[in-house]
Amino acid sequence: MKRRLYGAPWLPVATYLGVVALLSLASGGVAPPAMTHALPAWLVLMWTVALAVGGLLSTVGVLSERTRVESAGLVLLTYGAGLYGLVLAVALWPHSLATILVAVTICAMCGIRLRVLALARHAQVMATQEQRNGDGG
Repeated sequence: MKRRLYGAPWLPVATYLGVVALLSLASGGVAPPAMTHALPAWLVLMWTVALAVGGLLSTVGVLSERTRVESAGLVLLTYGAGLYGLVLAVALWPHSLATILVAVTICAMCGIRLRVLALARHAQVMATQEQRNGDGG
């Protein structure tokens, strides 16, 4: 367990985003004012759900070593952080530059992890194919 956590330094951020978004949904869908003023209510709800589900899926994926679950969660987190950064860039530029940079960092963090997972999956598929070809020849 400890080894998995050391291998995923982004996990506390993902877990935090998931829990905060889940609490937001439980309390009636509270969102930052920039989001509620800039986007329709359904999109704010989808944003909150994406953060909640993404944070929890990525956490469960790491702890259970399910890379597809983790990948799905990371994609949702990337969407949530990217949308938030975009809304802030349009609505509150340049006053929200620090928060925009945090959103960009979260997107980059998720993107890097998704790439690592994709490369690991590809290597696993290639090894399986080589093993099959070696056994059959």
